[in-house]
Amino acid sequence: MGQQQSKEELLFQKVSQSDVEGIKSLRHKGAGLEWVDKKGRTPLILACTKSKLYDVAETLVKLGSNVNAYRSGS
Repeated sequence: MGQQQSKEELLFQKVSQSDVEGIKSLRHKGAGLEWVDKKGRTPLILACTKSKLYDVAETLVKLGSNVNAYRSGS
């Protein structure tokens, strides 16, 4: 059987898909907003890399995403 994805991995998918309701749902289920992917990006950083994801970035900030989150060496 395949390995189940974490809430945080699913959150990154929802960010990429611009699924605001999915993001809210995962956050309310406990998904962390400061988790980083293999490229060192938080969900907010990912959302800020594409103008079409403005609504997603705004949603992440409203949900409490740390705008100053930084991972050294990323």
